[in-house]
Amino acid sequence: MDYFKNCLDVVGKKKRVNVFLSTLGLIGLLFPFTQHLFFPLTPYIKEEFGSTDTITQLAISVPSFIMALMTLIYGSISDRCGRLPVLIVGIILYALGGLLSALAPSITFLIIARLIQGAGAACGMVLARAIARDVFGMEHLVRIIAFLTMMISIGSMIAPVLSSFLVEYTDWRAVMFFSSAFGAIIAVLAWANLNETNPIRNTKKTHNRFFTDYILLFKNIRFTAFVLQSGFISAAFFSLASANSLLMNEFLNLPTTDFGLFFLLFPIGYLLGNFTSSQLSGRVSIENMIFAGSLLLIVTSSVFGAWVWLISVNAWVLFVPGFFITFAQGLALPSAQTGAIGTIPSLSGTAAGIGVFMQMFWPGVFVQLYGFLSDGTPTPVAIIVLIASCLSLLSAVIIWITRD
Repeated sequence: MDYFKNCLDVVGKKKRVNVFLSTLGLIGLLFPFTQHLFFPLTPYIKEEFGSTDTITQLAISVPSFIMALMTLIYGSISDRCGRLPVLIVGIILYALGGLLSALAPSITFLIIARLIQGAGAACGMVLARAIARDVFGMEHLVRIIAFLTMMISIGSMIAPVLSSFLVEYTDWRAVMFFSSAFGAIIAVLAWANLNETNPIRNTKKTHNRFFTDYILLFKNIRFTAFVLQSGFISAAFFSLASANSLLMNEFLNLPTTDFGLFFLLFPIGYLLGNFTSSQLSGRVSIENMIFAGSLLLIVTSSVFGAWVWLISVNAWVLFVPGFFITFAQGLALPSAQTGAIGTIPSLSGTAAGIGVFMQMFWPGVFVQLYGFLSDGTPTPVAIIVLIASCLSLLSAVIIWITRD
């Protein structure tokens, strides 16, 4: 296909393009295998260590915060030092964090180990997109990002189901051993199948220049709106997903395997939204795609909130809205990421890092907010999802108003 022409020059004749893309897709799985794999474990961890909801949620929110921070660092350092060496180091950190999590003797040790795992996983989120930008350019980036996010959604389908059955028949530590082994395999594949895609880089770039780059990007109102929208729409999903793992177990008294099966509605929605985005790419503007996703999100969260407050709650009530929320996310996110990365092409790595920072930071904030407000009922998460949806729509309106 024509959009692979530039890839052939960078990847090399001895490496097929589909191997290159498949490896990038597998690297993208580091994120769902950090967070989605962990969702079903929270009731077991809470019980083993005797911790509260607030403390247990730190094992989800802390990795989100550190992933947010590290995406900024990975993006800037990869602009300076190259993509591949930074990527390999990050994957090794991910595997190490998973191993330490499996051996955790206390909730505090587990949170620290999860911090290390999150620090490593961030490399997959930002560098897979930066490598795609290096190879394919802006013209076909929406399509490639759609492919990468589709791989993430497939991983999101597999991770909670696999985790639910593993924890049901073994224990939560076996799940963390699995995640560590997965990271080691991905490191080997990345080393074998990827070339350096950023050969022209400024090795004299200083920390002051890094901050100058951030200021330059954030002074652009469209860039700021793009990354905030992607952060808030992701926060709506994460808040609902993390809350549902506890609500299914403690509020509805259903087994963990049921959570894994119902959770499939989330990635299926994301996959369909992402597929729709890829099909409409080039025919519908990114502004309209983002606005449509945000509008669907606010409608869904409003209906969900009204249902929780006025009508009885069951598993379908908790998860069917998640299907539409993730469909909206899959529809809007590739366009928001493309818009952010394309604002200043020379800073694409830094822009990609900031974009993923927002997708990790705001979910971390909202997940921990749920931990503080949790009262054992669905009401707090309904409120939190609605707030995130309103902020997402506000960002989308700014993007639409400031379009060329």
